[in-house]
Amino acid sequence: MMHNAFLLQRFIAPSGIRPNKGLFDMLVKELIEFAAIAARCIFKVNRIYNELLKDIKIQ
Repeated sequence: MMHNAFLLQRFIAPSGIRPNKGLFDMLVKELIEFAAIAARCIFKVNRIYNELLKDIKIQ
């Protein structure tokens, strides 16, 4: 994620555009929250998948 922020800064700074820091901070916060939600979903799906595999192996 820091790599993406660096690339954005690298291309925006030479153009003379002044980015809205408040908007940028809000978007980064939302991105981090989205990543956390996605990680929880993947964890839950993986747990369910492993339980299904255990049931198949037992039978």
